[in-house]
Amino acid sequence: MNELNTHELAWAAGFFDGEGSTIWTTRRPRKAGRLPKTGIRSWTYHNVQLSVSQSGQELPEVLTRFKQALGIGWLGGPYVHGKRQPIWHYSVSGFERVQAVVAMLWRYLSSTKRAQAKRCLLGYLSEPVLLPGSRGEKHPFAKLNDIAVRDIRRRHAAGERLIDLAAEFGVDHGVVSRVARGHTWRHIQFEDGMGRAE
Repeated sequence: MNELNTHELAWAAGFFDGEGSTIWTTRRPRKAGRLPKTGIRSWTYHNVQLSVSQSGQELPEVLTRFKQALGIGWLGGPYVHGKRQPIWHYSVSGFERVQAVVAMLWRYLSSTKRAQAKRCLLGYLSEPVLLPGSRGEKHPFAKLNDIAVRDIRRRHAAGERLIDLAAEFGVDHGVVSRVARGHTWRHIQFEDGMGRAE
């Protein structure tokens, strides 16, 4: 790395320390929305993003310099909100790209920005992505499996108390109640073939 690039990266790290942030987001589809063709509601989108914002009537020179120093990312704007000055953004999104930018700036970043970037990148890696079809025992947070659901429904229909079933299966009473009545695990049919119980 030549001296100019080292100098520019050090400047970029200082600018980012004062003006930038690394964020990690989790999004679900809107309440009314379903995934096209599948009808499945349960999915989650995770993203990690590194950004710097500045205001001004024209694209701020510091954002252009920041992008040139890194050689990656995009510039967006102006975004106008009411009577405020227009806002411009530098942004890079996606784990690999954010990791690459953080790696370039790392040796010059403050401990606060290092911790923020590390927390976001590790958080992104630790969260499962819930894609269409991630339901039932395929769901990463499932506490029951298909066999347990059938067993709970059969035994509840035979008269066993929900509180006793919850204790046996090691889940909350509300979980067993929703399973037994068919409010959750809807893809598992009841033994009588009726589907959801009321």
